[in-house]
Amino acid sequence: MLQKKSFLVLLSSLIFAQSGLAAYGAEQFDFDLYKSLAANKTKENFLYSPYSVSSALTMTYIGSNSTTKEAMAKVLGLDPKKDKESKAAIKADIESLRKLENGSILEVANTLFANKNIEFSQEFLNENQKNFDADTNVTDFNAPDAVNKINDWVKEKTHEKISKILDKVNSDAILYLINAIYFKGAWQNQFNREDTKKEKFHSLDNKDLDVMMMSLSRNSFSYAETGDFQAVFLPYKDNRLGLYVFLPKKGKSLDEFEKTLDLKSFEKNTALFASRPGTFKMPRFKIEDDMKLKDDLSKLGMEEAFDKNKADFSLMTNEKNRVFINDVIHKTYMDVNEEGTEAAAVTAVEMCMTSARMDPPQPFAMTCDRPFFVALQDMQTKKLLFMGHITKP
Repeated sequence: MLQKKSFLVLLSSLIFAQSGLAAYGAEQFDFDLYKSLAANKTKENFLYSPYSVSSALTMTYIGSNSTTKEAMAKVLGLDPKKDKESKAAIKADIESLRKLENGSILEVANTLFANKNIEFSQEFLNENQKNFDADTNVTDFNAPDAVNKINDWVKEKTHEKISKILDKVNSDAILYLINAIYFKGAWQNQFNREDTKKEKFHSLDNKDLDVMMMSLSRNSFSYAETGDFQAVFLPYKDNRLGLYVFLPKKGKSLDEFEKTLDLKSFEKNTALFASRPGTFKMPRFKIEDDMKLKDDLSKLGMEEAFDKNKADFSLMTNEKNRVFINDVIHKTYMDVNEEGTEAAAVTAVEMCMTSARMDPPQPFAMTCDRPFFVALQDMQTKKLLFMGHITKP
């Protein structure tokens, strides 16, 4: 079992390449933020959800204006001139993701917890309702139970996998824009628990760890191999989602693989997959992670949105005082075992206000007995739901 600071990236941004739209939270942002966050945890397990982060930030983007809007658009990969198309893509994605079949569950929920003492722009609230199905919960932020109301919503929407997102309500906060996603799916080809055996996993600190290694042999895997890595794609029963697992070759490091990781390389690598017989082994793992994204988002170019002297979210409220993003809080969970995968993520954007609150292929053998990379993708929308690496299962 992975400890709390596990390092698998829950990449829940979806690639919208098939539609041709420059959709919200565009693909490259997913990889840019992944690399920034992963660089701080090279020896830890790590989990992040791009889809959750981009969703929460795009709800916030709707209330931005002027140079703040331009800065957020650039980082998120949005075109301010095509806001109408982007919003249509947002709504289409949510509706599509809610239509998984064959037993898989994928739930997407958005909400706004709004300080009852602040007058918010009705157009801003309506746009989030229309495009994100985001209800507005008018709340007394000074009430002792305010934090419990927010955390109870998180707990419900993640099926209790994430019990809370806040320790307390910031005394200066005026709004929390929150996205939550929950996924549970069974493998199309499940691992047999009887084949799971205790084996060694070689960690980055040169320690051999005892792990429960799952094993699956098949006449046809979706498989790819280069001089740098081996990789398999494990589909879920819904026939849409699947988990990519990338294992750097011996002599190659996970760090080297991730430094070259971007949208272009990911698309190039996933295009290499073809049917091949073989045996695949991967440790069972359970991972939780939490982080604050202010510093990483600022480094990517969103610094103005966090600056209380420069941020312009004038389309968000009817107040005269300046509104800014105080922080972006992100929590994730993933459990991978013989039957399938259960995962959840929550992102909360905390808004504050100034002065206020041909020849038969040869069988392969692939054993993930060293750090490896994974990515879970919806093959219909091409959205990446999870992405990360395991260094200490």
